[in-house]
Amino acid sequence: MLSELLKGNSCSDNKQNTELQNTSIRICKSLNLIKLSLSGKKYELTESGILVFSDGGIEKYLFNIRTEKDLDSDIKQLTLKKLKLEQFPARFWWLIIIITSIISVLTTLVNNQIEKSINQQEQPKKEIILSK
Repeated sequence: MLSELLKGNSCSDNKQNTELQNTSIRICKSLNLIKLSLSGKKYELTESGILVFSDGGIEKYLFNIRTEKDLDSDIKQLTLKKLKLEQFPARFWWLIIIITSIISVLTTLVNNQIEKSINQQEQPKKEIILSK
């Protein structure tokens, strides 16, 4: 039926159609290979219908569609994995920043304590001179 439409012959729903033609029309409509013409009485090929011929038949066309869907789902999964891997280090940057800030605060406190103890040791001892 698609080849008849490609040749320019018309195709329509009427009582003279065989069961095979009616089934073909239903299948082609469901796959969006044909659509009603502007007059509304005949069917014409859609872009998808023309792709059927360029792909080499309906089986190859359906296989290519299935392959495209599989590729799309694979791309989405790989993109999701990549995003998760990129977010993984970003989560740990916050942890590294927090740990670094805690270490710097602790070292500052320890340094202050050391300086205080050194200052206390360096202060001269006050001698009390007793006079007689």
